[in-house]
Amino acid sequence: MLIPSDASNNTNTNINVVVSEEVKMPLDKYLSAIPATYEQVSPNIKVDLSEIRTLDDKEVAYNENTVQFTDENIQKCIEKGILTEQMIEANGGKEALLNIPAQKQIQMTFYLDNKSTTVTGTYTEDNEKENVLKAMTTIVQTAKIK
Repeated sequence: MLIPSDASNNTNTNINVVVSEEVKMPLDKYLSAIPATYEQVSPNIKVDLSEIRTLDDKEVAYNENTVQFTDENIQKCIEKGILTEQMIEANGGKEALLNIPAQKQIQMTFYLDNKSTTVTGTYTEDNEKENVLKAMTTIVQTAKIK
């Protein structure tokens, strides 16, 4: 569940990398599983674009997502036990969650040394996308596992 640490900051840009222990499935199957996975664990994430891309001969599962709370997905989060009323209140209440600006998220997942590697970039302003995408592309192109 993605809840920005400072909801008043409209430029919450970051990039992180997660390396899993082993490859679990082909990238095309991984892509097709993402919407259902988000529905189960993060109903506040909507998949806007999902496709296979190639970067320097590396096949990459590429996603663009929007992260935003709505009345409907807050209710789904409560029903699924992802959020509790106490958690919502601790984050300033439902209105505070609804007032968090939408965040854009890019995810690139690829396989390196038989390990699934996901690079995720998050930004709020459209003019930040190009810099986030350049940094993520550099990470994918130069990634090595020691």
